[in-house]
Amino acid sequence: MLEGIPPDLRSEARQHFYSSLDARSKPGVVIYWITWALVVIPYNLTLSEPVSWDIMMYIWVGLGVVSVLRYIGLSIVRRDFSRQRRLGDWPSSVTMMICSGSWGLLTIFTWPGLILEPLQPVLIITTAGLCAGGVAALSIARAYIVGFILTLLGPCVLTLALHPDPSTKALSLAFLFFALGMFWFSRIQSKQFEEAITATFLLKAQANELSEITMQDSLTGLKNRRFFEARLRQELKSFNRSGKTLNLLLVDVDHFKQVNDRYGHQFGDECLRRVAHVLSDHFQRETDTVARIGGEEFAIVLSNTDRAVAVRMAEEVRQEFEYSAFSFSGQSLKVTVSIGLASLSVGTMMTSPELIKLADMALYKAKHNGRNRVELTVPDATDAPQHQIEI
Repeated sequence: MLEGIPPDLRSEARQHFYSSLDARSKPGVVIYWITWALVVIPYNLTLSEPVSWDIMMYIWVGLGVVSVLRYIGLSIVRRDFSRQRRLGDWPSSVTMMICSGSWGLLTIFTWPGLILEPLQPVLIITTAGLCAGGVAALSIARAYIVGFILTLLGPCVLTLALHPDPSTKALSLAFLFFALGMFWFSRIQSKQFEEAITATFLLKAQANELSEITMQDSLTGLKNRRFFEARLRQELKSFNRSGKTLNLLLVDVDHFKQVNDRYGHQFGDECLRRVAHVLSDHFQRETDTVARIGGEEFAIVLSNTDRAVAVRMAEEVRQEFEYSAFSFSGQSLKVTVSIGLASLSVGTMMTSPELIKLADMALYKAKHNGRNRVELTVPDATDAPQHQIEI
């Protein structure tokens, strides 16, 4: 069923399948118990020679016990799947067949001379109805259907076929065709469900892909400003709850307009790609976010990183650009960067625009003081006016 679904979504699709199967199976927990109480017992009361009340009650209690087993089976599968242990769904399928088989066995006791002979008409009719309802509910799981139909209809067809009354043999043939029809119907339903769930998750994969595209800068392959702003808000919420450190670096390529004017836009584009590559190499943790937020400006979000470490990493990035040349189409150039760093620590409450403004102040000072440098801005714990530290 999962063949047409992208691998990264198969776990979610499997969970969707079992959730649907679980929801469809719930009515089956008490359906036999209720049918006996609301259909078979009232029918028995209308008979001139009814089955004894004790026997009817014993069967009703027995069906109640079977219903409890079915509930336990469903609960085991549900709990096991939520814990990712993958025990399988056999507790559910086994208890399902115990339920259907228990009702199917009742039809055997409608044989002439046995205790449930007076109930043969109502048991045949209700068995057919239970089969149709069960197939409609369980048709998404082909493995369930085979066991369900065989255990529910098998004893009934066998009893009717071997019954001494010739008229029941035709009825057994009708039940046989009915069983085959139920198999055919379940295959159609199962196929339609598979097609629907495959289409749903293919659409979801396409939506995820489109979402990824809208969050990515087409030139550098980094995340774009939209993603950066959303991630920064998320990191600030986590910071405000946990009080762990949070750092924001704004990186600006020095004199980039002059580079573009002198060497051309192709050279400038390749320059931005190199900057993106260097930043990605330096900030590789899963929690690090590197984004191009506009023109020649980049942003890095560093969570759970000590201030001193953030400063050191920023300085390492600056030095790599300072001491290495960039070449493209036979032309070589040294490109430097200015970096503004805003660092938050325990006791500081701040919004996303405020933190960006802090980092931008540090970046402005780095450019104002001659470029090719790192400047650090640190707010005090009471959100008083910030003080700046030169690196």
